[in-house]
Amino acid sequence: MNIIPAELWTKIEPVIRKQCPRLTATDISETQNRVDILIAKIQNRQWISRREAQRLVLSALKGAGMPVTA
Repeated sequence: MNIIPAELWTKIEPVIRKQCPRLTATDISETQNRVDILIAKIQNRQWISRREAQRLVLSALKGAGMPVTA
């Protein structure tokens, strides 16, 4: 799954913003609820590896109740 459904997005957005305070409102809107773009934005703004950014996103999705396998 590459697109995060809107109802799930509303659950994970506050978590992502808390974990990644360098993300801007523009960054969030530019993701268009896409997992790959969100990971790239986190990687760029937080200066972390792609793998660590992916872990943050997958953790937020799991916390919101979505079954994730990666």
